[in-house]
Amino acid sequence: PACQSIVRKICKYYSIAEEGAGVRVAWCRGASAQERFLKETKAFKAGSNDHNCTASISVGSPRELAFRRLKTGELVYITQANGQLVFVARDIGPRFEHGAKPTTSKSEGHISITVAGHCAKMTEDTLLAPVGSQNKPAEKASPCRDFKLGRCSFGDRCRFSHGEAEENGGGNDGQLARFDPAALPDRPAMRVITVPKSLKFKGTIRHDDVVIVPEFFCGHDDWDIYY
Repeated sequence: PACQSIVRKICKYYSIAEEGAGVRVAWCRGASAQERFLKETKAFKAGSNDHNCTASISVGSPRELAFRRLKTGELVYITQANGQLVFVARDIGPRFEHGAKPTTSKSEGHISITVAGHCAKMTEDTLLAPVGSQNKPAEKASPCRDFKLGRCSFGDRCRFSHGEAEENGGGNDGQLARFDPAALPDRPAMRVITVPKSLKFKGTIRHDDVVIVPEFFCGHDDWDIYY
């Protein structure tokens, strides 16, 4: 009954159709070697091609959601506290590998409930740049020290220059390039939004979004639902 109540609340909040939605329940009991990392599945049931989002809630000890960029290897960590809801939109999946692990080796365990379905609130972003524009390679201004020592293992995925700047007549004596927000791509690889708890999500959800709702189902220090 508690699981069904959580699923209904998630679906109502994000306008996810309950019919055809997939549900995954995972119980991580502490932080053993076998349970330190749980990879999130991309499909929860057959015929889920219409799914455009996943929304997960975790109860118990905090867990860490890890996102690794497929093309460049950057890591993004989001801590999911007890009762917190995290929504991951459609375009995040093809760009990032993602999963979850306990925040510490002394974790007392957590239960996660994830819904995969079709969110009616999601809109295609037509004001920003086309899909894929955020994957354009950035200029690698700073030389790679490991490459000069012959020990860089990242190859073309390395964020630093392996001689490209020198070949192009550039270079800035090893200093990082000036950060210019106006020069960044219009469309991000991931947009993280935190919103207050409410009965329904009131904003616009785009395909690049990760939406965090703290204390969606219970307070951070309320462990009654876990036990």
